[in-house]
Amino acid sequence: MVNENFSESVRVRLIRTRNLIEIEDLDVSVTFYPNNFDKTYGAIISKFKELYSDYSLTQIELRDIDVQLNEIYKDYDKNRDKHQISDAEHLVYLTRSQIKEQFRDQTGAFYVVIEKDEHNETLNMDSDEFDRYLCRLYYESEIMNKILHGYTINNSKRLLKSFTNKTKTLYTRIAKKDDKIYYDLNNERWQCVEITKDGWKIIPSPMIFSRAGLDRKQDQPKLRPYEQSNQENQSRRYIREIIDRFYIKEDYQKTIAEVYLISLFIEDIAHPLILPNGPRGSGKTLFLRSLKLIVDPRAEDESLVERLPHDEKDRRVSIYHSYFPCFDNESHLEQDSMDEICAWVTGTSKTIRELYTTDGLRTFAAKRAIGITGINIPVTSADALNRAFIVDMDSIPDGYDGTSESKLIGENKFINEIRQSLPDILAYVFNVLVQVLNLYDEIKDQIKPNHRLADFVIWGEAISRVI
Repeated sequence: MVNENFSESVRVRLIRTRNLIEIEDLDVSVTFYPNNFDKTYGAIISKFKELYSDYSLTQIELRDIDVQLNEIYKDYDKNRDKHQISDAEHLVYLTRSQIKEQFRDQTGAFYVVIEKDEHNETLNMDSDEFDRYLCRLYYESEIMNKILHGYTINNSKRLLKSFTNKTKTLYTRIAKKDDKIYYDLNNERWQCVEITKDGWKIIPSPMIFSRAGLDRKQDQPKLRPYEQSNQENQSRRYIREIIDRFYIKEDYQKTIAEVYLISLFIEDIAHPLILPNGPRGSGKTLFLRSLKLIVDPRAEDESLVERLPHDEKDRRVSIYHSYFPCFDNESHLEQDSMDEICAWVTGTSKTIRELYTTDGLRTFAAKRAIGITGINIPVTSADALNRAFIVDMDSIPDGYDGTSESKLIGENKFINEIRQSLPDILAYVFNVLVQVLNLYDEIKDQIKPNHRLADFVIWGEAISRVI
């Protein structure tokens, strides 16, 4: 088609090539939406306006685009009826029209970013969640609401994976990029907290997190400026009250525990292995559950700590997919387990086979803060102990001798109190981190660390000065 008022001849001829609509002579293409004519039509018009901002299509030209696109959709439906386009192909076209980004993460897993309910989500292509997404996408695209077979989903996923040519690093719960800290709230709206030197705010997730389930949802922190010192003192009191409820022997260890808790929100440093140590009834497990709940929560209290998997593959996957893995009732660790935990503390790369029937490998590389409890200290190697923060705890008085009042903690009540205080606690922690980010460069130049976990020493000093 030619418009006499336009300095160039603009020919618009549309051709569908798989999941794209090519605009011939202009050498451009737009996404073909198999179940949404209006969206495809709008994409074509938008592309034209992008290329020729000073030119407006005439009604005749718009009508011609409409007619051509209608013919494309009719041919597509006809080919589907004749089975010249299989269900698997159709599902691939549907899915690719919804995908905003497609990549492999650092472990080799396949991911897509899709738009859902006015926000973006990152889905692992091998997850049940992605399978459910494909089923619903296909079901809603069919007039007869056809249900997919499992082999059709698998064939479609294999084909979709073949289009992946990008890699991207994903993080678990917390990411530190340059001078910004991102904390994933793991909620249904895919929001996170962005912390900078200028303050913190809740934003849509920048799609840099992998998620293991909605059972890890965090409460939304209370938004308020960090200048409000009275509220900050009140919020800090929540953390000190939590720590003071435990009979930690030394006051300096209580301060270190508070510093340690806040430092857990800094992702790119090695944190000491934390080992609550004390007799039965000293609250070691509850202490770890309390820290875990604030930093890396679970919906069920019992899931906050777990047993350390003895199988090597299970252990690596469990540690990698938890930002702050905590293990309970470990009376003794074998040397191999201690060596591996030491490696996770300072940063390691572990490789496992995907399936016993293939040669495919997955590599898990990360640092992890880890907590472990036991009646005795389960870690005995000098190397591990050199990377550990041992919290010495006394038994909580139970009143059994008849001369003292029972100070035993009702665990469910205590955990519920922390859950109710989380919006205030998180706001306090984020406000501290804002000040720490501003102070870090000065501290870094002032002190010379005397421990192998040097980054923790520097950041810990900055945190201690703020609090």
